[in-house]
Amino acid sequence: MDGIFGRRRFDVDHLVPLAEAWDSAAYDWTTAQRQAYANDLNEPWHLVAVTDATSSSVSKPEIMS
Repeated sequence: MDGIFGRRRFDVDHLVPLAEAWDSAAYDWTTAQRQAYANDLNEPWHLVAVTDATSSSVSKPEIMS
């Protein structure tokens, strides 16, 4: 699909990576709190669109279910 950016591929990533949240005390959160953080759509800055190349250059932790 062509758009204003042509045929570029974008991924959605967390502004604060899940691993950083974990290192900053998310390990003390309940499972429900970690899931809410990982899937938060209420804050427009929480998830950001990044190019596929940028996203794949960062190691990603597994999404907690």
